Amino acid sequence: MKSKFQAAFRGLLIGVRDKSIKIQLGCMVVALGVSLLLRVETIDLMLVWGACFLVVTAEFFNTVLEKLADLVCLAYDERVRDIKDLSAATVLIACMGALGVAVYIALKYVL
Repeated sequence: MKSKFQAAFRGLLIGVRDKSIKIQLGCMVVALGVSLLLRVETIDLMLVWGACFLVVTAEFFNTVLEKLADLVCLAYDERVRDIKDLSAATVLIACMGALGVAVYIALKYVL
């Protein structure tokens, strides 16, 4: 059991060194910080928290898939490009959902 947690934390450390994941984590910190500054209700904070974690999780999966694709296919391949683009689109969809949550909550507290 201990080795499974060690592997998970090692993966987390590897992930947070990735540029794309760093960007998503930075956005997460900003979103949570703004939520705290606006003193949003607990339920709204949980929505922001959940949306942020969904985006970061999607980015982790995207990074894993891209690294795996690069490992398996060393030469350029249109099919691999399509797979990577689909994976990136997953992150974009998660970001759009998180943006919707952010706009809804921001309008609720600012207006």
